[in-house]
Amino acid sequence: MSRNDRARKALIAPWMFAAAACLLASVLAWPQPLAAGVPTADEEEELTEAEDDAGSTVRRLPPYYGDVVNDAQKEAIYRIQAQYAEQIEALKAQLRKVVAERDTAIEALLTEDQRKQVARAAADRQEELEILRKFREQRAQQRGEEAGN
Repeated sequence: MSRNDRARKALIAPWMFAAAACLLASVLAWPQPLAAGVPTADEEEELTEAEDDAGSTVRRLPPYYGDVVNDAQKEAIYRIQAQYAEQIEALKAQLRKVVAERDTAIEALLTEDQRKQVARAAADRQEELEILRKFREQRAQQRGEEAGN
């Protein structure tokens, strides 16, 4: 490596480090509730299950089927979904039980202080989700008011 190459690298390295530090600082400074406020697939499923548990029977086509199938096919799909619903619910219950057993075994490995930290992080996440839910309700209400005007 020549002397000029070393000199060039010596000048570029601090700039690259500074740029990386600025990028990292901006990412860390980003408001976490916005980044963390997007529900995961599991959380979306829990919300959907909660809506379904509220007593409403929701008939949904698989993704992308709505614009493709005709009315007779829709009804046939709904019948097939109904045929499998009980078996799927039993498997979901079994999965919930196994996941709970796994989580209990994992939690047993933690110290009391670690359990408190995990509980605090979970409570923080629930607060974020509640803020997101309220924000979505307000946004939907505002859109409804705008549509009415």
